[in-house]
Amino acid sequence: GWDLIGKYATFTADVYIGCLLVMFGVYPLLLATVAKVSPLQFFKGAWPAIQLAFVSRSSVGTMPVTQRVTERLGVPKEYASFAVPFGATTKMDGCAAIYP
Repeated sequence: GWDLIGKYATFTADVYIGCLLVMFGVYPLLLATVAKVSPLQFFKGAWPAIQLAFVSRSSVGTMPVTQRVTERLGVPKEYASFAVPFGATTKMDGCAAIYP
């Protein structure tokens, strides 16, 4: 009954909080320290691809926008044309990796 729904709601909230911590905590830290890129500039430039990926839930469907965004962020076309399709089609286990 309601106990089970409460547990699922808590789990769902925990997953979203974890994703937000990674996206707005870990990634900006790596961008600033390792890549020497401004996190604000990166997220501003990458926002169209992030938004479409969130709404469509499809890595492959987002590829054309991701390709344009990647090139606009300064990644050479030779690298982007390899990395974007490779990244969109590998590691497709989704959230299955985090479920116990």
